[in-house]
Amino acid sequence: MLFMKGQQPRGVFVLCAGQAKLFASSFTGKTILTKVSGSGDVLGLNAVVSNRPYEVTGEMTEPGRASFIARDSLQQFQKDHAEVGLRVAE
Repeated sequence: MLFMKGQQPRGVFVLCAGQAKLFASSFTGKTILTKVSGSGDVLGLNAVVSNRPYEVTGEMTEPGRASFIARDSLQQFQKDHAEVGLRVAE
């Protein structure tokens, strides 16, 4: 489990290997798959940028590797490199 819907964002996850699924639960309790992510994808970015809880749950679907970048570190990196901030906004 990378993060859960409703949690305050501590940072983002960059998938280095493997796959992760992003999903939410409907009002009836059914699981709704919103995306399957692969290597190179950044998970949780919207929540970190908006400073709002994660809107979905992120979970690895197979053995793999994900790197974690803390929210503070990501924000400092964006301040130091303006072009990154523009890409995030896109």
